Amino acid sequence: MSIPQNALPEGGVPATGLFTPVQNIVTNTYDAPTGNTDAPYNETLIGDSAENLVGSSTKPYIQMALPTYIPTIYSNIYHMQSNLKDLIPIDNISSNREYPTSWAVKQYVASQLFGSETLTPEPVIDLEVSTGLTTTACVANTVDGSPNVTQVNQSTFITHFDIKQVDSARSGATKNIICISELGQQTIGGDLVFLEMKIELTGNKVFVANGKLYKKYEFISIGDSLTMLQFLNNNNDSIFFVTNYGGVFSDEVV
Repeated sequence: MSIPQNALPEGGVPATGLFTPVQNIVTNTYDAPTGNTDAPYNETLIGDSAENLVGSSTKPYIQMALPTYIPTIYSNIYHMQSNLKDLIPIDNISSNREYPTSWAVKQYVASQLFGSETLTPEPVIDLEVSTGLTTTACVANTVDGSPNVTQVNQSTFITHFDIKQVDSARSGATKNIICISELGQQTIGGDLVFLEMKIELTGNKVFVANGKLYKKYEFISIGDSLTMLQFLNNNNDSIFFVTNYGGVFSDEVV
């Protein structure tokens, strides 16, 4: 009984199908019956040398390596089909080889034009203003255990949010942050409290307002809107050029 032989060398063919061919054939070297004393002219077997170059449009691969190319092509198609996603993340993402559907692209484009979010302090969770969405609505309250709420004294609570690093895909876009809570003296749960709200930048982020640099902005009333143009510079610094505001900047950067 004969033993079946593998069509490939032991260990497989050392090729992936992805390579840049070396241009080692001079064009027209063997294309004319005259002027070539170094080799015979054979149009049938040799023909146009450019057409015989592996990696060209007419000979993209080596035929003997088909057992390697075919699984590679099917593997690539499988990974593309199995990595289709109906969502493009708002935050920066790495080259993770995930492929958005047309529906995901449509939703993402719409979010960049009209997208919004509402930040309401919650226990444990540290919320930050997104730079991937156009508008952020901020809520001030007295939630215990929230990283976004600081109790200054028995009745005064400051709600504060940081802004995320500028999304590289949104550098140069408009960003609008709105206070949607009543500030100052309020009655919450039967208790008389005083609410404040601030945007406090950390790290390599800064506001530019009236020719000066600041790290903090305090809202003064419900409906107060902070409108900016956001940029990411060559040093990966997030710069927010303020175009409209109604509150107060502080913590000036010298």
